[in-house]
Amino acid sequence: MREIDNAISQERDVSAPSKPNEMGTAGRAISRRTFVGSGAILAAASAAGVGTVLHAAPAHAEETGEDVISTFCATNCAGCCNLRFHVKDGEILYVETDNAGSSEFGSLQARACLKGRSHREWLSHPDRLNYPMRRAGARGSGEFERISWDEALDTVASEMKRIRSTYGSESIAYLSIWYANNGLMLADNVVKRMLALTGGYLNFPSTSSYSTGQAKAASLYTYGVPAPVGGSTLRNADLEDGQIIIFFGNAVGDARLSGVGFANEVSVERERHNLRCIYVDPRCSAITTNQDNEWIPIRPGTDAALVAGIAHVLITEGLADEDFLHTYCVGYDEDTLPEGAPANSSYWAYVMGTGYDEVEKTPAWASRITQIPEQRIIDLAHELASAPRVFVTQGFGVARRANGEQNSRSIMLLAMLLGQMGVPGTHDGRELGMNKYGIAAFPKGENPCKISLPTYLWPTAVEAPSSINPNEHDLVGAETFPGIKMIVGYGASILTNQHGDVQRNHRILSDESACEFIVMSELFMTDACKYADILLPDLAAQELLNVSEAGFQENARMVQFARPIYDSKFERRDIYEVCADLCDRFGVRDEFTQGKTREEWVRELYEAGREKYPQLPTWDEGFKAGIFKEEPPVSVSQEKFIADPVANPLPTPSGKIEIYSGRLAALEQKRQKADPSCSIAPVPVYDPAFNGFEDCTEEYPLLLSDYHAAQSVNSSLHNVENLNRNFRCTLWVNPVDAEPRGIASGDTVLVSNDIGKILIEARVTQRVIPGTVVMPQGMLFDGSRGDGIDAGACVNTLCTSRPSLISLNNPSHSNICQIAKYEEA
Repeated sequence: MREIDNAISQERDVSAPSKPNEMGTAGRAISRRTFVGSGAILAAASAAGVGTVLHAAPAHAEETGEDVISTFCATNCAGCCNLRFHVKDGEILYVETDNAGSSEFGSLQARACLKGRSHREWLSHPDRLNYPMRRAGARGSGEFERISWDEALDTVASEMKRIRSTYGSESIAYLSIWYANNGLMLADNVVKRMLALTGGYLNFPSTSSYSTGQAKAASLYTYGVPAPVGGSTLRNADLEDGQIIIFFGNAVGDARLSGVGFANEVSVERERHNLRCIYVDPRCSAITTNQDNEWIPIRPGTDAALVAGIAHVLITEGLADEDFLHTYCVGYDEDTLPEGAPANSSYWAYVMGTGYDEVEKTPAWASRITQIPEQRIIDLAHELASAPRVFVTQGFGVARRANGEQNSRSIMLLAMLLGQMGVPGTHDGRELGMNKYGIAAFPKGENPCKISLPTYLWPTAVEAPSSINPNEHDLVGAETFPGIKMIVGYGASILTNQHGDVQRNHRILSDESACEFIVMSELFMTDACKYADILLPDLAAQELLNVSEAGFQENARMVQFARPIYDSKFERRDIYEVCADLCDRFGVRDEFTQGKTREEWVRELYEAGREKYPQLPTWDEGFKAGIFKEEPPVSVSQEKFIADPVANPLPTPSGKIEIYSGRLAALEQKRQKADPSCSIAPVPVYDPAFNGFEDCTEEYPLLLSDYHAAQSVNSSLHNVENLNRNFRCTLWVNPVDAEPRGIASGDTVLVSNDIGKILIEARVTQRVIPGTVVMPQGMLFDGSRGDGIDAGACVNTLCTSRPSLISLNNPSHSNICQIAKYEEA
């Protein structure tokens, strides 16, 4: 099926002159009425093959003079849902979403959640940055003075030249949280292209991602590619009626609520095929409460122990698919170990207690670690082994831990033990797959700097650069490091709010002798912006022309065509134009732009995509419609490899799935040069790492984890009061832990550990496992009390900045703490 939805019936002329104080250099930005194809937007898609006309302007639009503009949501959940802005005289009246086509259960409608529908308040928020500014007080004071664009960019260019000539190009770090990540004109690539053409910048490896770094590393050491998602989707996957889908930490009903996203996909396919859905999670998430789904509460960070306990049952009872394991994998048992691997280093040896710690991984052993009853582990192993089809998948959260890489690898291994991979209705254990065409984005160019460092280490690279070394910190391309002396931030809330130990970062960034210059391009005056030397006001995705493929949209393949909802206001500017002007100061403007405007780049990229996918609409048809979507093809993870592993080897050293990874064994040897006690198992083992339940003390007896909640996307949208009123930020506490402390729902509680303290409202509920408390991440740090307590309930105030062992990444879910009822003195 193919549908193009007609987004709006007729563009209204709302180009009345703006007031002088509302528009600065807006003329430099692309006007929503000056791009090709933005003329009359017809109510009927007239071109042959365009499809059914579905989106139409409401009847009252003609009378009220509204302009109804189709664009997309571009926050970091990557859902990329359709947004339809009703605009009059340059002001947003209200926001709708995709209502095209049938509204029947399971239809293809890219409906936005409340986050997307709250963009009116978000884009018009008083904290929007409107003018370029220069720091006027101490770093972190939040004191700025307005300056011109020329002065701002002259300063940035001068500092880039000075710092490169003094310290080298590796001393410039680009940091971003990607709030404008969607679209062919990918802002991330725009900034990187500018930095590459002007002299280079510090590289971050492919496994450097705060969201998916450990999951990428787990995939790299298992399947040979740093891809946190697998190829299988549920829609059109030929699922068998009654089959099992087992989710590890995949709270799809909280994080991604798109009408053609994970939560919808799971709900639709569960009803169509009477699927049995099992959720293994420390908390009972929103989707787990629906439709008789089963919740298996598990102690955070112990997923690898659960898989080992299941594996023990499968092995000892002859239920493991050893034909699959011997054909497609290396390192399952002694017979499949790669050459040079030590004896008793297989996964079989780990489970049976003949290798590694010489402890047999019985269900009783797993039960003591996971808090899952022994009999439930045994029964679960039997259920999985007897099911005709099992679909194994995980969320990114299980990997976002100190031991996350091994957790993630273990979940992948479960699919191998069952032989449930490469055929319809199965998956390879990674996150659910996506449906995308794969249209190329704006080219970021080649970085002349070849030195790299894991992203999560940036505070150490500022504070103590002399400690950075290849063995301990995976420094590549150099033996020593001069330190990060300049930060180029684009939506970079990871400078403070989204990085562990927020208050440590405040101290580091306040030191002007360490990082000598910080420039930030942002939409809002965030906590991180207070540390900028130069602040540049950015335009949101909805204020720009772009074409976007769907992000984490699984039920459909989709392309959206976005035009600016209004002419740019104040002196906010498109990051493409800003970077072009910076390149001009280095004499490389022509190399950066290649003589093209934003619109011309987007059109060229899109037309190249149409050559590969001729079913896509023409440029004019797309902008008339606003959105194109079609049923996705069937996608099955590892299908070609399983069908013929010789003709289709994996990009691993062995060409097979690597349960035993020689690269992990080599990594252990490298790490031991810096720390002889370092231990990295080459097979997926349960590794307590740090800040697990084994580290709980009388002072800090509880585990603390966080989750992506419905009211925000990381720290984006947390300044929208409407969302905060409807989704309260609370600390979930089990009654077993709340009652002895005299805590009731609605009480303010102090959460504390050796790293920090926060205040937050308590929610006493049995939807979280005893011994663990959980809270949403992304809340905005607020240190205004002056007593060291964060009144904003930012979970990263309590999280360590110590990286995970394997990929040196973000362990934000590994924390210990104490809680107490709080009353002001």
